[in-house]
Amino acid sequence: MAKSISVAKTILTSLFLVSILPSTPVMAQEATTLQLTEEERTWLDTHQALRVGPAPNFPPVEFFDETGAYQGIAADYVALFEQRLGITFAVQRLNTWQEVVESTRRGDIDIWFEAGITPERTEFLDFTDPYIRLPSVIVVRDDETATLDIDDLRDRRVVAVEGYAIIDYLRDRVPGIELVTVPSIEVGLQRVSFGSVDAMVVSLPPASYYIERLGLINLRVAGESGFVWDLAIGSTNRWPILNTILEKTLNSISPDERRAIYRRWVSMEAPSTTTFKMDLLIGALAALVLVGVAVVLIRAYRRKGIHVPGGEAHRGAAWLVYSWTGTAVAAIILLTMWSDARIQERMRNDVGEALSPVLNTTSKAVYHWFREREEEIHMWGRHEAIGRIARSFKGTTPGTASTTLAADQLHNQLGELVADRGYLGYLLLAPDGTVLARSNDSAGEVLQGIPEIEGLLRMGIGQSAGTAVSLPRRSETPAGAEAQQPIMLVGTTVLDDDETILGILAFAIDPKQDFTEILQRGRMGRSGESYAFNGEGHLLSDSRFENDLRQIGVIPEGRPGILTVEIRDPGGNLMRGYRPTTSLDQQPFTVMALSAISGATDLNLEGYRDYRGVPVIGAWVWDDPNGLGITTEIDVAEAYESAIWVHRMVLGAGGFGILLLGVLLAMFHIDSTRRARSEAQITRNALEAHLLHQSAQVAAEATSVDAALQQVID
Repeated sequence: MAKSISVAKTILTSLFLVSILPSTPVMAQEATTLQLTEEERTWLDTHQALRVGPAPNFPPVEFFDETGAYQGIAADYVALFEQRLGITFAVQRLNTWQEVVESTRRGDIDIWFEAGITPERTEFLDFTDPYIRLPSVIVVRDDETATLDIDDLRDRRVVAVEGYAIIDYLRDRVPGIELVTVPSIEVGLQRVSFGSVDAMVVSLPPASYYIERLGLINLRVAGESGFVWDLAIGSTNRWPILNTILEKTLNSISPDERRAIYRRWVSMEAPSTTTFKMDLLIGALAALVLVGVAVVLIRAYRRKGIHVPGGEAHRGAAWLVYSWTGTAVAAIILLTMWSDARIQERMRNDVGEALSPVLNTTSKAVYHWFREREEEIHMWGRHEAIGRIARSFKGTTPGTASTTLAADQLHNQLGELVADRGYLGYLLLAPDGTVLARSNDSAGEVLQGIPEIEGLLRMGIGQSAGTAVSLPRRSETPAGAEAQQPIMLVGTTVLDDDETILGILAFAIDPKQDFTEILQRGRMGRSGESYAFNGEGHLLSDSRFENDLRQIGVIPEGRPGILTVEIRDPGGNLMRGYRPTTSLDQQPFTVMALSAISGATDLNLEGYRDYRGVPVIGAWVWDDPNGLGITTEIDVAEAYESAIWVHRMVLGAGGFGILLLGVLLAMFHIDSTRRARSEAQITRNALEAHLLHQSAQVAAEATSVDAALQQVID
């Protein structure tokens, strides 16, 4: 997964480089010698502190790094301009691009080193010829599978950075587009990832940079927007001479110098492909070499007819074969163990690199969901009509015609919002906790039944500047099955003109809807899930395995999984029939929950039991501002499925090598023994023949002697 992101980045940045090199007008020209007139020199001498306003987060063109240093393509041009003009620019760091625009309008900034030329900007800036060209693309979530062009953005919520030239293009080109502006590319991409908008139109290089940096693995490029950023150097039109100086300096930079700057910030190297396959290849090649040497020795000695029962030289040569083969077997075993360990380590790291971005994206999505709910309730709490309605309740008696009218007016204001958002209901409380108005349905009763609702909201509101979002809680009122439904509360103060509190406005949210849906996007594979839990270890979002948990009785009939399931280790795999002998409150938290509740952010690739008792690996983080933990887990069996297969393959390959050597050695031994027996038989036969021949000679000689003696006797 991490590798695919790196590949995507390389492709994107390579396209960027291709787009800027041939298309830059100045690049096609030879550099000219910088020759300033006397007037221009004199002007520079009297303006030694020219102020540059960079875009704060537009990598790799220009940005500020972690240390606050100005970096990027434009920053290198600034340094080159300083060297050639003999001046030092004063780089002004602002928080957003919109602040840069406003500061330039006020005359607090003199130069932009990268800027798209628009009619609005020409009112206060003069521009050089463009020297960088950037294509812009449409970025969407990966569940949007279609290829899109600019016309497909009609009637969609599209995000763009406030103050960027793309905004004018989108408004003119796409009638009916719902344009949402954000302060930075980073925020815009996060909103697309989290699902609060449909798409973002953004230049390609910074999109690639932030997608990888933020781990937004659910984003993809759906198509081109048709808008091209022709970036030039802009300077305040209060000094036309400054634009002339900048144009001359830009023209004095040679094509080689420009290419060197681009290559410094846009990598042309392909990502490394050294993975576990390389370790496997090294081990396999080494094993083949050892086996090959053993085969050569055996074949060579066989051709020479070497065998064990021969002379000392022959026995020594044969034992060399045996010792080399034994060494080869030992080496193969060691190589197999080394390759297997290296491969398993790499694959474990790959799994960890896949878990962490998913957790990162999910936790950020949850954080922004909380902030969006706070912003929404805060807006309604400050709405003029809501304030007027809350004011009409002052000094009235509940149940009177005036309060009924006010309640109806509140319903008219909030009823459609509640329906559109899928909220459970709303509640308006007086500062003393009296219920002034609530939803005209049973959901209002559920909302009213939350214990200590006023104290909960007051505590949260006091800690977060008048707005708070509570974690899921369960109503305790006996209102039937619906009373068991967990709900979340988001509340804010409703203020009078003199800033006194008129009441508390609260919305009830079903955590099974938006909140759980955000976490469900963090599911990996067949068994992975992301979920949230509170400091008591209670599940705050739906479990992926709710049906299984109901079948084995972990979730009782008629109760939701949220706030019922506890993140505790049952001691064995419940999915395989294990049943704990201790009560739930006696069971320890899982390794993950114990670590997260203590405030730790960590990663466990060794494996631990989850609340089902199933061995899993996971990554987790504790969200202290919201008081909840978030984890991404996946079953060990699935996470290491490929690793187990590779492990078996490596062991099988090593075993095959050893088996091959064993077969060859056995063949050598059998052949050597057969040859030895054959030669021994030949030797015995020759000896017997020799003995027979000797016996015959002796017998013949004896006969001759006998004959001679007989003649003498006769």
